[in-house]
Amino acid sequence: MPRLSEAYAKNNINGFSRYSELAFKLILFIALPCSILFAVNAGNIINLLYGININGFGVNGRYVAKNLLIISSFGTVFLSVNQLAAIILQNANKKKLPIINLLIGMACKLLIELMFVPSRVLGIYAYSIAIIVGFVVSSILNLYAVERIGCNIFDIKYLSKQFGLGV
Repeated sequence: MPRLSEAYAKNNINGFSRYSELAFKLILFIALPCSILFAVNAGNIINLLYGININGFGVNGRYVAKNLLIISSFGTVFLSVNQLAAIILQNANKKKLPIINLLIGMACKLLIELMFVPSRVLGIYAYSIAIIVGFVVSSILNLYAVERIGCNIFDIKYLSKQFGLGV
């Protein structure tokens, strides 16, 4: 991150873009495996933290906690991308924009919570889903702003080809 600041201070747009792209790749290299690791080992993590018998209010607490951890694990990727995009924008003297985008994401989160928490289908799971949606919205807005300042941290055609090959 200090190299980002240095490149922007020296008006080195190519260096700023290159360091931003490298940071984006490193974030995904770390966040994606962690997200998958949390999702796959959710049951073991819940057993380690709370033990085997966490029941109450007539529900299987272990089952609910495991599912909440699985849902929430996918938010780590978007949280990481959101933080990186916010750092890039702050280094580019766009200090208020990440806050505004996070407020928009928080408004979407609140809207989803108000709509789906009372439902019998989603219930408590709506909180985890709402958090993910809030970070997704904020991440998309921040990444759009990063692209607008001329910093190409990802190639959407390349990512869609890789996703297509992976599926």
